[in-house]
Amino acid sequence: GRLLKVFGTEKAWGAIVISALIFGLAHGNLAQSPHAFALGILFGWLYYRTGSLIPSVIMHVLNNSTAVLMECMMPDKDADKLIDIFNGNL
Repeated sequence: GRLLKVFGTEKAWGAIVISALIFGLAHGNLAQSPHAFALGILFGWLYYRTGSLIPSVIMHVLNNSTAVLMECMMPDKDADKLIDIFNGNL
């Protein structure tokens, strides 16, 4: 909303990148920030394309739910390392 008004629709990517940066840093975890930043780009683009936060909120819930579900299903695995989820099999 407001960043788009500041940047204008011609420079929407500036607003999307700044909002994604804020989203990434707001998670308060430097290891998680790059992933959150990338998702913030997607969420910002979705907002720009749809004019609604609902698609981004749904995707955020799905992302977080997937992480929680993986942790619950595989508590002995290091969920931060994809190779561990597949038992070391590339």
